[in-house]
Amino acid sequence: MRASARSRHLFVTASARRVYQTSENELLVPVLDFIVRIAQRTGWDEILAKEDPAATVRERLSEATRWQQSRMLATIDRARPTPRSPARIQSGRNHLRYAPLLCAYTKLASLVEQLDRQAVRAAIEHAGLVTASEATLLELPTTFRVIDELRKGGWQMQPFALFKGRLHTSGQRGDGRRIDLWYESTPPDLRTGSRYGHVLASHGFSRQGGLRHDLVLRWAHRNGSCRWLVIECKLSQSMGVGHAARQALADLLGYRRAFDHVLSPGGQPYGLGVAWGKELTPAAGAEIALCTPDMLGEAISQIVT
Repeated sequence: MRASARSRHLFVTASARRVYQTSENELLVPVLDFIVRIAQRTGWDEILAKEDPAATVRERLSEATRWQQSRMLATIDRARPTPRSPARIQSGRNHLRYAPLLCAYTKLASLVEQLDRQAVRAAIEHAGLVTASEATLLELPTTFRVIDELRKGGWQMQPFALFKGRLHTSGQRGDGRRIDLWYESTPPDLRTGSRYGHVLASHGFSRQGGLRHDLVLRWAHRNGSCRWLVIECKLSQSMGVGHAARQALADLLGYRRAFDHVLSPGGQPYGLGVAWGKELTPAAGAEIALCTPDMLGEAISQIVT
């Protein structure tokens, strides 16, 4: 038409269309997918708590899910980010606007994909484990000391995993046996049939809750049966190691009654009380063993065989 009409003012154009397949959005989409997947995997989004961390996880999950449903982002091809993707955004003109995205991606890559030890340690030291409870400060080193002693005994332990708000790890030995360890949570086998929950339910309590142990171990014995060990940590600075040991003993005796359906046929000792102090040696063959942290290695080697 332009040639035939000899007019230089005729043009053929297409409708304006914004292109969202940019380097920034190609990184944003997998980060949102990461957040949704990790939040749902941990199970914290199902815990109806009004304070951190469950409330924070629910908030982040809600925001990420809302952005996932955006029509603009729905057109983005979900390609796995390459090592060059962050560098390309960092050198682009929008690097200041997308700085939070780059920070989030770096955290996900180091803490989730790669499990970088230095990054994990820095996260724990600066934000992950902040506690002022003296009891918790005893439980944490006891937990890691138990894992170290299990490794010395030939168990190949896995890193802790957080599911449904509960910390759990497991391990195996060369003979194929398996061991499980729970921190501050009640395993399903103990919770099912608990006398504690049964009594509360019979009195009309809608939420029975449960007795929360410091540590629970379950492993296979050489005769094929399962053994259980409930570990209770107690600290008493004013009244000393004797009072702390008696407190641990009282709690462990209560656990025996509540979970008798599992602990009774499991062999002895079924409980181990760790009292803050020194030089309390576990008695061999007792129903419940008591020790101090300096004797924890001896206790674990005697019980977990």
